[in-house]
Amino acid sequence: MKAYHIDRNNSLFEGQIIELNKFEDVDSFILRKMFPEGISYHGCHYLDESAQNIENNSPSFYILEYELELIRTAYFPNLISRYQSFFALETLDNIKEWSGILNEDCTIWEVEFDDNNYIKCDSNLLYPALNIKDNQITFSANNSFQYGYAYWQGLSSKNPRYELLIKPPVKIIKKVCLN
Repeated sequence: MKAYHIDRNNSLFEGQIIELNKFEDVDSFILRKMFPEGISYHGCHYLDESAQNIENNSPSFYILEYELELIRTAYFPNLISRYQSFFALETLDNIKEWSGILNEDCTIWEVEFDDNNYIKCDSNLLYPALNIKDNQITFSANNSFQYGYAYWQGLSSKNPRYELLIKPPVKIIKKVCLN
């Protein structure tokens, strides 16, 4: 199956095969117990404790990712973890919905993967849990759990913004121009 990935770091290249990262030399309880087969780049970012101290990275996003993982393991254990996912979009038209993370330096890639190794979720169900207003973030445990549960159920918000969570391996096929 084909999809499209926004490479904000310009770290991918044509022909590359994305696999899970294994950290056998890292003494991490969470990696050994929850992810012995490895984690994705997304997982590396959100499980690396040193990254959580970077300025402008709100701890709320790290907590939200962890809560989503706890909801998934408790209620939807057969679904792929976000910590093990490669993220993509179904169509090039979907990229417009993500304009907030696009910059002139990012690259769009066509990717290919096994069509049995992905789920489709509405990412707009994630952010109401954080209640971001006027650059202030408030937290509601009830809302966070409710929206997280709906996300894993595959429900849609009033204005869905879908993302594909793909279980690697994923092959990077070619750069795509959005002109």
